[in-house]
Amino acid sequence: MRCAVLGDPISHSLSPTLHRAGYAAVGLDWQYDAIRVTTEEFPAFVLGRGPEWRGLSLTMPHKRNAMAFTHGRVTDRARLEEVMVYSIGLENEYFNGSQRVRSSPDRNLRKLSEETGGGFFLLKKKDELGPTFTRVAQELHSQYVLGFSPEVLDGKVHKLEVRLKRPGLTPRARKSYVAGSAAPTTQK
Repeated sequence: MRCAVLGDPISHSLSPTLHRAGYAAVGLDWQYDAIRVTTEEFPAFVLGRGPEWRGLSLTMPHKRNAMAFTHGRVTDRARLEEVMVYSIGLENEYFNGSQRVRSSPDRNLRKLSEETGGGFFLLKKKDELGPTFTRVAQELHSQYVLGFSPEVLDGKVHKLEVRLKRPGLTPRARKSYVAGSAAPTTQK
């Protein structure tokens, strides 16, 4: 399976290190590369990926434009498919040829993770990767499911709030659900 980070420039990216460490921690034999893709090449590159591709990460100039454009669509799809998104962001400092630049993950990444009931982890050092992947794995192995049946299957998005009686605990739960009986259809 293949994954990559796309950007222009791309040589500064720590994503290959981050992802390869994560794959190794969970026993996946996946490939992860850094690929230079210009703004003009971006749409064709993304659309041209074959079935062996499992994911793409984005850095500048693609990150902000893609997240702003797709955030609502990705959240809607995750809600319909009942997917939890766990995100690990790594702050990065690099020299762009004229000055030192600090990059941080797009804030929509945190919103997506929280909306879907997953978790968002902002790391300052790549040494924090192992413990963070371990924490995510422990959370995924310690989950339980609460279920209910909505009174009306209206196909609409409804807010959902999970409250705990015991002080000091915070549940990870999706913030909304779609009350529908039919699977979503993909428009062509």
